[in-house]
Amino acid sequence: MSNTDHSEFTRAGLRDAILMENTELTYNLQSQFASAECMASTVVDDAAACKTTCDGIDDCLGWTMIPDADTSVNNCHTLCGVVPLATQTMAACDWGNNLGHDPALSTSGMKGKWALAYVNREASSNLEGQYGLHNFVGLVRLEDSEDDVNMRVFTDVSIVENFVMGGRSVITGRVYPQDRDSDFAGIYGKGVEEVDGKTWMMGAAFPLDN
Repeated sequence: MSNTDHSEFTRAGLRDAILMENTELTYNLQSQFASAECMASTVVDDAAACKTTCDGIDDCLGWTMIPDADTSVNNCHTLCGVVPLATQTMAACDWGNNLGHDPALSTSGMKGKWALAYVNREASSNLEGQYGLHNFVGLVRLEDSEDDVNMRVFTDVSIVENFVMGGRSVITGRVYPQDRDSDFAGIYGKGVEEVDGKTWMMGAAFPLDN
């Protein structure tokens, strides 16, 4: 959803979850995070080393590398048993988990066939200030036999909804576009063989008065 000069736009999309920069894997509660760790966290040089650690653990679902702002070391956490959540901002973590650090500085990855659905709102409004501009993300499990992915995006004046693979991941976000012409829709692809898209005009929820 964009205006004519693309100064105001919202993107809904899907990307690979093997390596997710500026993304942290977490849980609703820190106690859940601790119980899901495959082993005690380790200090690593970079994200590649953290991924290698997870790859060497049979039950590892994914990994997240969290930099320590005080000591400048990278702490690698490997996660087993319970599928984690994904976040890119503390503003999206108001459901009870106080991370105490900025997850946008973390790097993460999932082992196996996963994707990351997102609604990018960083340029969704020309309003001054940062309210309503943080991103939403969600993990999507893909079967080994699935080579194609589908995504349905619904938009109206202030809502963007992203449904991936029939609802395996659903993201709903509010947006606050200010330009009256912010009603353009487009399809883009990067690193994919083919993009096939269709658009529909949504009807009114209630009968319109003549």
